[in-house]
Amino acid sequence: MTDIHMAAPGGRRAARAVGLAVLVAAADALLWQVGAPRLSLVALGAVVLGIAHLARREVPGRRGALGWAGFAVGALPVVEEAQALSVLSLWLGLLFGLACLSAAPVGRAMARLPMAGLWRDGRDLWAAGTALSEARLARGALRRELGDWGPAVALGVVFAAMFAVANPLLDDLAQRLFGRFGEIELPVGRVVFWTVAAMWLWPALRLSAMAGILDAPAPATGLAAPDLLSPRSVARALVTFNLLFAVQSVSDVAYLWGGVRLPEGMTYAGYAHRGAYPLVLTVLLAGAFALAAGRHARAPALRGLLLAWVAQNVLLMASSVLRLDLYVDAYGLTRLRVAAFVWMGVVAAGLLLMPWQIARGLPPGWLVRRAVAVGAAATWACLFVNVAGLVARDQLGREGEIDAPYVCGLGPGALPAILEWQAAEGQRLCVDSWTLLPVVRPPEDWREWGYRNWRLRRSLAALEGPAVPRQSLREEGEG
Repeated sequence: MTDIHMAAPGGRRAARAVGLAVLVAAADALLWQVGAPRLSLVALGAVVLGIAHLARREVPGRRGALGWAGFAVGALPVVEEAQALSVLSLWLGLLFGLACLSAAPVGRAMARLPMAGLWRDGRDLWAAGTALSEARLARGALRRELGDWGPAVALGVVFAAMFAVANPLLDDLAQRLFGRFGEIELPVGRVVFWTVAAMWLWPALRLSAMAGILDAPAPATGLAAPDLLSPRSVARALVTFNLLFAVQSVSDVAYLWGGVRLPEGMTYAGYAHRGAYPLVLTVLLAGAFALAAGRHARAPALRGLLLAWVAQNVLLMASSVLRLDLYVDAYGLTRLRVAAFVWMGVVAAGLLLMPWQIARGLPPGWLVRRAVAVGAAATWACLFVNVAGLVARDQLGREGEIDAPYVCGLGPGALPAILEWQAAEGQRLCVDSWTLLPVVRPPEDWREWGYRNWRLRRSLAALEGPAVPRQSLREEGEG
């Protein structure tokens, strides 16, 4: 493709038009009428980043390589399995790659690209519509009038197509009206798809035009959050909080760690469930106050009180993890309890970073950025875990009554564990478990391929036994 920045104005416009046509064609080929797009989402993201990189050849090689590496990291969860969080990861990875191709700082460009892209769409669409009414048109009342209608027609076609999709009566009218000309049915839905795809993809070709917005420093608002704390108020608060937390810490050490006998009628599971989640919220509120109070804890005594309170928060978080572990031991894993373990680990990591931040006198933003990074890394890693299978194996491996509706509703990821249990026990747990098999059958379209489904198919193919015959699996998977 011709370098957009080295070509003449006419060449730049032609190169952008070709680039947009390629991107819309790629979106159509990879997404249109795909039941469950997985690998095709990654392929489209790679095409978008590749075209944008061709249009920005002057970007240093190291920055471009960093953008591709960030995109690959964001795209990996979609290769594993397409779900809401993994698609969000892909989108953030693509934003990171495009931000690296811009001249602006990466973080600032990522935050501004979505809105800047919409702004660029509006500006360019308006410019395209009004171009018809410029002096380049031959003089004449009729042609000037046609030029003045340019913006109305350009936007009017888009709005009419969207209304036709939203209103079945208008859609039927459009099909009848346009179908008479050559008996060709108007693909209204596909035209709208092309239009939306073009508007979403166009900003990737206009990174240079958005440089002023992406690189501009944030405007100073002149507003500052009122500081309601002072060294005296912080000192009183820390003394009070340390005493209150000490009561809870002593109770947890005695009952959870020391093995002291609970009062009559109270079980460890009940004790654990009572405080697992409220204590996490308590630690979060305490962490927020510690961040706000850090700037006032300059004196050694105040800093010592603050560090002591942070240490108590770490102990409180450890107690919350133990409480949840006891509760899971009694009642089993669920999706929510797995998420709670991960969330507690992220909060604990933030608490462990806080003493370093206090001792070094670092600003609160230092801790917030690293806590967000830890949370994002933990979420990204969890996207590669088959949580449904993990929960199903824990629930089916426990003694006592099984919550069959919950286990059977976990989804395709739980199917190998369910079928293994049915084969071992010789009974049917889920009446409709076989209906999940088509979900993990080999995809007829490569665009729907996913690594997790491929692993599930291998697990199902390896199952043997009277309750899970290979032939039945094959027949159900192909049915």
